[in-house]
Amino acid sequence: MRLLVTPGACSFASHVVVRELDLPIEIVCVSLTDPQAPHRRLNPLGRVPTLALNDGTVVTETTAILPLLADLRPGTPLFAPAGSLECAQIQSWLGYLNAEVHAGCFRAINRPQRFCSNETVWPQIREQGKRRLLSALERQLQQTLMLAGG
Repeated sequence: MRLLVTPGACSFASHVVVRELDLPIEIVCVSLTDPQAPHRRLNPLGRVPTLALNDGTVVTETTAILPLLADLRPGTPLFAPAGSLECAQIQSWLGYLNAEVHAGCFRAINRPQRFCSNETVWPQIREQGKRRLLSALERQLQQTLMLAGG
């Protein structure tokens, strides 16, 4: 198996889990700007992480890859057993982080040019992204504590 990653990108979590679980997966660093990079042939969206399984199957998106990696090492404390409430809560966090935090906050912080070509407003776009990030994390933490009875 191969996990295609890029330093500083959203593939970090998958990369860490492969290392922490000592999985026999080759880590391949790719360039997000190179149109010939190997992940582009595997993942039509051209994003990382991209996990290529030995049978040729390709799995993309952190929210799909992390549970799969955990399943490769049954009993790992990094993930909860399938079907458990804790597993559902982890999946909830992964979905929230992916949709709300990553898309809604980090894109503004890291790539303000996607929102406006005028460089003079990029600091304000980044600051707005940071405010949304703090707010999003506070809301999810409050919900998690409430569900846990805390």
